[in-house]
Amino acid sequence: VLFRSDLYVQDPAGGIVWYHDRESGLMHLDRDDRGKFKDVITVDGKVVENPINQETVTLRGIEAGEYIVNVHQYLATTKGEKVPVEVTVEKLNPTVSVVYYETVYLTGRAEETVVRFTLDEAGNVVSTGHEFRRLVKNK
Repeated sequence: VLFRSDLYVQDPAGGIVWYHDRESGLMHLDRDDRGKFKDVITVDGKVVENPINQETVTLRGIEAGEYIVNVHQYLATTKGEKVPVEVTVEKLNPTVSVVYYETVYLTGRAEETVVRFTLDEAGNVVSTGHEFRRLVKNK
């Protein structure tokens, strides 16, 4: 069984970060996980594997407006099996707080809007939603 997913985030100005465009406005894709690629290191002669596949986007400042967070499963050999994808949105300053958390289940090649959230000028989340908006551009 093989599956691969990517994270796409759109900011209020319409900029989108993803593996092909790692920076837009105040957003930056810090980690584009590529499955097990570079997840294994040798420490004191022992092989250590990181079992976590995680992608991370950081907002380096506050831009008021709506953000859209999508996951895109672009490769799947699961033959209809649902693949769990966990999405967490956290606010880090002045303290860490979870803004949103959900596990979505993707089947086959799929794109899903996990959450849309709106920030006010102070960086507070004032609304959330789930209405789908395609961020993946077809080639």
